[in-house]
Amino acid sequence: MRKLKKPVSIVLSLILVFSLFSIVPYEVGAVAESIQYIDRSWDEETKTVTETVKTLENPPVFEQDHYTGNVTVGNGWLFVDRNITIDQTMYIDNGYDVKLIIANGCTLTVKGGIYVRESAAFSVYGQQGDTGKLYATNEYEENVYAPIGGYTTGWIRFNIYGATIEAISDSNGCAGIGGKKSSLDNNFTLTIWGGNITAKGGDCAAGIGGGSDGIIRDASDVQNGGNVTIYGGTVNATGGYSGAGIGAAQGGTAGNITIWGGDVTAISGDPSAAGIGGSYYNDSIYGNGGNITINGGTVKAYGGPNGAGIGGGSHGNGGNITINGGEVTAHSTDKYASSIKVGDGAGIGGGNKGNGGNITINGGTVEAISYADGAGIGGGDGGNGGNITIRSGKI
Repeated sequence: MRKLKKPVSIVLSLILVFSLFSIVPYEVGAVAESIQYIDRSWDEETKTVTETVKTLENPPVFEQDHYTGNVTVGNGWLFVDRNITIDQTMYIDNGYDVKLIIANGCTLTVKGGIYVRESAAFSVYGQQGDTGKLYATNEYEENVYAPIGGYTTGWIRFNIYGATIEAISDSNGCAGIGGKKSSLDNNFTLTIWGGNITAKGGDCAAGIGGGSDGIIRDASDVQNGGNVTIYGGTVNATGGYSGAGIGAAQGGTAGNITIWGGDVTAISGDPSAAGIGGSYYNDSIYGNGGNITINGGTVKAYGGPNGAGIGGGSHGNGGNITINGGEVTAHSTDKYASSIKVGDGAGIGGGNKGNGGNITINGGTVEAISYADGAGIGGGDGGNGGNITIRSGKI
């Protein structure tokens, strides 16, 4: 009988390990019937998002309603056919391409963030009406991951084709969608085709974009905002303290941001960050506007009051800003003050003390306002105007 004690202890240990770190195995029987979902793509000729109803036969589903530990999902399609809760982190392994479809009226709740590993992709689809919901946060104790994000020295991709997504960071340093705390290699690409997206960054992080641990020794310690392209959908992004709405974490540069369409609202979470663009750490470490291109859509960006609406954080230059179309509202102001309007950053261009950068307007309707001593378009208070070219549009 004594010989049985060791095998029993081993079995018990294995049971404990698997209970703490679950894997969705897609076993026989864990499939749904034929389902429909909405695929969206960009029509280059009409410059609009097109919708196609597609059918998927027998997609895998989550086997449990409630996972108390971590979950690593398998490669390929995964259908959320009911309310699912994951108390810790949902992992997507290296090289995987996970495509999540959320049924209307169903919610997937992930409390420890969705963590995408190197060379992997994570895509979210909805059904007609996009009432299925992904609620991702990082409220799990001591979590350092973004609600939707990852860490890599290579690349990771996020694609949002539809559904309702709330990515709310409760962890300092983590973006709502994008970089995690202490993540310097921010090589992610986010493309939004549709859906209803709300992203809120933790302190020192962007709503959509970079993350930071708040300990910055020099400019090499900051993240850029990654690569963000928005074709459609409704996007509301708010930075945490020291973070841009869309773009940089504390002290960082915006990265590459391109908007083709949709309804986009980006609000700085800090007096020194841009609505869309860079952020600020101190007078020697601050972020420029990066490369920002707006081709269409309705865009509202509120930075400041020391950051630009679109462009640099405090002390930061505007970067390279091109507006080819759309309805653009860019204010440097205190968005949170009900009566006092102040702003030393430019509406479009440099933050307070920052130069305007390279600004080109080829079309669209543009409202650019600084509520104090910055330019509407150009430099912030104390900065020069930069290089401004206006060829067309209603300004």
